Amino acid sequence: MREGYISFAVPYFRKLCFIAIVCLCCPWVHSAGWERRELPEANVKSNEFVTVDLPDGCHEFILEGQLGFGGNHMGGGLDGQKWTVELLDKYSRPVRRITGVYGTAVLHDGFSDSRFLNVMLDSVSSDGATVSLDKNELHNERELYGRSNTLTIDCSGGKLRVWLGKDGGVYVLGGEGTDEIRSLRFGGTKSMSFRDAAIKWRMDPARSLRTSWSMDEISEICARDAGSGISGKWQFLDRDTDVRWAIPGGRYTLAIIPHDVGKVAAPTVNSVTGMPAFDIIYLSGAETNRSRWEAGMLKGHLYPTPFVDHYTLLWFDSFFEDMGYEASADLSDGAVLTFNFPLYKSVLRFVKMK
Repeated sequence: MREGYISFAVPYFRKLCFIAIVCLCCPWVHSAGWERRELPEANVKSNEFVTVDLPDGCHEFILEGQLGFGGNHMGGGLDGQKWTVELLDKYSRPVRRITGVYGTAVLHDGFSDSRFLNVMLDSVSSDGATVSLDKNELHNERELYGRSNTLTIDCSGGKLRVWLGKDGGVYVLGGEGTDEIRSLRFGGTKSMSFRDAAIKWRMDPARSLRTSWSMDEISEICARDAGSGISGKWQFLDRDTDVRWAIPGGRYTLAIIPHDVGKVAAPTVNSVTGMPAFDIIYLSGAETNRSRWEAGMLKGHLYPTPFVDHYTLLWFDSFFEDMGYEASADLSDGAVLTFNFPLYKSVLRFVKMK
């Protein structure tokens, strides 16, 4: 019996086209910091498993490859058969499990049937107990039983997402992700193979935005500079955004303090040159990626220009990527700070706190 293949593929590899929520939300993904690595071929017998390790330091990843699963794909020969992909932590314990179970349903006419694939995503606790995060039953036979179906697994931005079907597939299910994953384990009730595989991955992007500032030091500087001027604490006021281009990632409270190279290293990015005049420090208010933002992390830089109270802005979105070119900041009456993102048709305004 010939094998059919379900291939792991991800839209990033071809088009780099998912929505990344920032304090604004970009319509494309930034590719900085991502690496790609080929993975070794592996074969596994029925009711056994094979484990594939992720690169050292991997924090977020997108996996692609071919998972061969033998059986009668054109009839009911796969009924009750299943494949499983487990995402393991550093102790080789599963923390997420994706399962596909084949079946056949009799149609209303009583003479014909429809083959389906029931796909489930579960969270697995340390004691082996499972909690269902999402599930979906798919009935498109041509997509499910062909020889070039694709399965997409994307574990990034605090989310785990799965696609299935030909030509990149359609979104099937998803749920809460985890940063604990160190390896993946494949297996099924029939013999399987894992080949032509690659992983696109990156280390924790948040680490480059951690600073040496303590909250006491930040509060002391902000209290000292609480009068007029840009230095001090700022609270989200309002926004003017086009939801087709940008979605707020939170109602931030920020501290703006003079740049100190001993506390915050100037970033190496293509969109700015020179040394910043001020650092923008995150204090609170994140909604997107809330658990990964810590008080004292860098949210951006302000660079001087020849114009009074006008700055070039470097801003880091909710996924720790810089927003690129043409952003600016303007101070009005010493009390309202406006961040302008013309490429994203968006404006954010903050009011100075006393």
